[in-house]
Amino acid sequence: MRLLTVIGLLLFAVGTAGCREAQSYVPPPAVATVGEAEIPAELFRKRYLRYLLKAGLADTPQLRQTYLEGMIRMKRIALEARAAGAADTPAFQYQAEQMRRKLLLDRFAQTMLFDTLQVTQAELEAMFVRINTKVTARHLYARTLPQAEALAARLAAGASFEALAEEVFVDPQLAASGGSVGTFGFDEMDPAFEDAAFTLQIGEISGPVRTAQGYSLIQVQDRLVESMLTETEFAQKKDRLETYVRYRKQGAARNAFVHDLAEALNPAYHDATLDQLLGQITGTALMDSEQDLAQPLVTFGLPGDRATWTVASFRDVARFTSPRQRAQVQTRADLVDFIEGLVVQAEMLRRAEAAGLDAQPAFTIAYEAALDDALFDQARQRLVDEMTLTDADLQAFYEQEKGAYLQPARVHVREIAVASKPEAERLKAQLTTTAFADLARQHSLRAGADETGGDLGYLTRHQLGVFGDAAFAAQPGTVLGPLEAGGRYMLLQVGDQQPPYQPTFEELRPRLEAALRQHRTDAVVRAHAAGLAAQYPAATHGLLGTLSLTEPVSY
Repeated sequence: MRLLTVIGLLLFAVGTAGCREAQSYVPPPAVATVGEAEIPAELFRKRYLRYLLKAGLADTPQLRQTYLEGMIRMKRIALEARAAGAADTPAFQYQAEQMRRKLLLDRFAQTMLFDTLQVTQAELEAMFVRINTKVTARHLYARTLPQAEALAARLAAGASFEALAEEVFVDPQLAASGGSVGTFGFDEMDPAFEDAAFTLQIGEISGPVRTAQGYSLIQVQDRLVESMLTETEFAQKKDRLETYVRYRKQGAARNAFVHDLAEALNPAYHDATLDQLLGQITGTALMDSEQDLAQPLVTFGLPGDRATWTVASFRDVARFTSPRQRAQVQTRADLVDFIEGLVVQAEMLRRAEAAGLDAQPAFTIAYEAALDDALFDQARQRLVDEMTLTDADLQAFYEQEKGAYLQPARVHVREIAVASKPEAERLKAQLTTTAFADLARQHSLRAGADETGGDLGYLTRHQLGVFGDAAFAAQPGTVLGPLEAGGRYMLLQVGDQQPPYQPTFEELRPRLEAALRQHRTDAVVRAHAAGLAAQYPAATHGLLGTLSLTEPVSY
């Protein structure tokens, strides 16, 4: 099932929440007032912390003040946009509902699941070993659990990985390599795939492992653990390890909840309507009459509390998903997965609202801030679009920045990549009688080499990495290698070179205009916000210096 695709990685929750908060609402402390609106202290603290971490800066009183001034500018522009009715348009109301749903589900997940997670010392130590381990593995893929179980039965009966891989994989490289995914380390694979691979013994085959794409049967072929692991290194990385472990545990918990809730809701589909809806999606049927829209599509819910969605009610919910998610629906199974994801999401939203999470201060602060962000972004883009740029402005900017657009020299390169140095040397010896491209098509491990003859095109010195100097110094027709990189051995055939090229002003005009608009955006936004100071005066409340940056963020 592709429920994760429909709901999104941050939109999961578990259980039922506590009682609705008391109706008397006590506003949280504010660091500043802008007009009649406030900037909550906790909002400032959360965003300032994120800013420090992203920029790698140390906290100072002056930096706090500078960051608050930026928030005041954004607030003034958002307030102006609200006053002009920007928040009342149908398009913005649709965007606001999307944000409300996401934030409410985020809040539900944080309150009911993530706040209770604990990370143990043993989990940190296991993660430390994992990030210093490399695993080589192969797998067989199945879309559904029954298909995966059938593959497992055939393996148990004596079928080979290689033969089954040729059946199940469309990708020619996976089919030809027996499903090999090569060697990988921490955080390079689907988390569920990685968890299974790092716990299997060498040669052992897993049962069906559910991933975001379907199911895999995994066999570990080799494992290499860094031998020099020290307590000092562990201590240095402990904070980062805790972040990794907590993130993984959150993902595992929310994924398990989504699938368990889907089973509990037990969706039952009205087949005729489902097939007709699929026909409309794929362009083979029409479904627009009132009678069509009133047809029952899916019935779901816990025992004694089941509900039915018509086509119309399904459409109303589905419109809040992304175009990319909707475009992925091409088959009946895709449509069932898509509907099931929406059913689960709707139940989670119902529980969140019943628990009163949308009335809690943390949600209110986050939602109002998200609305302000969207309004500010719209207003900023309008200011950028309305900016007047003359030819003289663009010419001056071109002279100042043209070095950044200089295209470096490039050299044409073909490649043969193989698994061992002796094989590379053997192929190099064959170049006296066989064309480089033909050998690349027959032997290179790089995907697509069978079609391109190993042609990598024109590459810069930087793109060639440690081989750049040698490639640019070689004469056309020279074959370099064997060269070792990433566990493979390569032969590089060097071709002609293209000299550096400076694009002209006219060639760059569209890019220059876009870049100059962005370059001037900050100054334009500052000037516009300054012009709103009289209409939306700001006052600070002396809390900046008292805010702790070590306490957990409350939302």
